[in-house]
Amino acid sequence: MDPIMKSGVNKEITLNEEKSESKTTQAAKYKKNLEAYNDRVVSYDFKKERFSDLHRSSIRFPEERFFFVGTPTTPDSKDAAMAGEAIVRAQFQVDPYGCTGSLQDKRLKRDPFHRSVPYPGGCPELKSLFSYCGPAIYPGALPW
Repeated sequence: MDPIMKSGVNKEITLNEEKSESKTTQAAKYKKNLEAYNDRVVSYDFKKERFSDLHRSSIRFPEERFFFVGTPTTPDSKDAAMAGEAIVRAQFQVDPYGCTGSLQDKRLKRDPFHRSVPYPGGCPELKSLFSYCGPAIYPGALPW
């Protein structure tokens, strides 16, 4: 891929990756568009523990290859954001893949037309991870 195109795709994915998609989807986007797996997440700094610990470990991505870049939230919204984050973090501790209960409900609301995530088709080596649901960590083979 052309270096300028690669840079643009990389920035577009980085800017859009955190809001509504799991770390698995982010990894698949990078693999599909850049022919490599993502090793960094850009998000609000108060989400670092969730991404660095819970999401990264749920897909068994190597800790030494994972980088979190935190951006600050506004001072007037930090307390509410951290309170909400504590609730979400507790939910992911019980449901690491966000595939049941309120985490699943949130995901379904983000895709009101039920288009689904297109990345399993572009990354067949992650297909079984995308379909996995359970409280235990995914036991299958992973490409990283």
